[in-house]
Amino acid sequence: MRDTAELLQRFKTVLQRNLPNTAPQQRVREIAAGDRLKNSYGRRVTVIAANQKTIEFRRDGYDMNCALGRDKFLREFVGVVD
Repeated sequence: MRDTAELLQRFKTVLQRNLPNTAPQQRVREIAAGDRLKNSYGRRVTVIAANQKTIEFRRDGYDMNCALGRDKFLREFVGVVD
């Protein structure tokens, strides 16, 4: 009969082998008020408010706020390092 340590090691090996093959999950970028981003044309925006569904932002040089759905906003804008 096998000793306890050997059985424990075999059990751990079997468990590791049976883990689902999961690729790293892409993290959803967190958007917060005050963040600066730019679109593909290089025009910058400042986030005014963000929630689960929409992002409210102001384009540089404009007085009015704009709003987009979170998914569309994340597709159109990338972060800017100031």
